[in-house]
Amino acid sequence: MNPRRPFRILFLCTGNICRSPMAAGILKGSLSPKALAAAEVSSAGVGALPGIPASEHAVTACAEAGFDIRDHR
Repeated sequence: MNPRRPFRILFLCTGNICRSPMAAGILKGSLSPKALAAAEVSSAGVGALPGIPASEHAVTACAEAGFDIRDHR
């Protein structure tokens, strides 16, 4: 893999407050440090508003599974 062009993974949903941030957070938390360094993992929403955090329920569900998405915006 070319270090100047990371492997890009985008999770896409409607509002970018539940499904896609959860998927991105779970993947980021599951990758090895080496794999994470070579990947760009992000989430987006087709109807998302800028700067909105992940929903409280999404944050709680991820936390219960051991993944932290509190900083998602």
